[in-house]
Amino acid sequence: GIAQTAGLLVAQTSDFKERVVLAKLSKAVFERCALPGEQLRYECIAERIDADGANCHGKAFIGEEQIAEIDMVFAHLDERFQDGSLFEPEDFLQLLKVMDMFKVGVHPDGTPIKIPDDLV
Repeated sequence: GIAQTAGLLVAQTSDFKERVVLAKLSKAVFERCALPGEQLRYECIAERIDADGANCHGKAFIGEEQIAEIDMVFAHLDERFQDGSLFEPEDFLQLLKVMDMFKVGVHPDGTPIKIPDDLV
């Protein structure tokens, strides 16, 4: 969940036009496992995003208790990997809506993330 959240954060900065893949976990600390019925909350911060990729820091919480912390590196795939779309825009938009991306995702200033024009 943490890596998926961070990957969506990185992809959102280019309106999902860049292909983003998890390249490396540079640190992963797990304090305990989640138990059935517990609700997880993820927080991710992009510490660096550029043409090559991104560095992100993520945490997982149950209530106010932090149960995991991860540092991740993401890569943007270059033109060698541009054969076809990974998702049809309508299907990808539906997936993002099911995950409530546009209800919980916010920019650093707190304004909500908008649906990119290319996906509408």
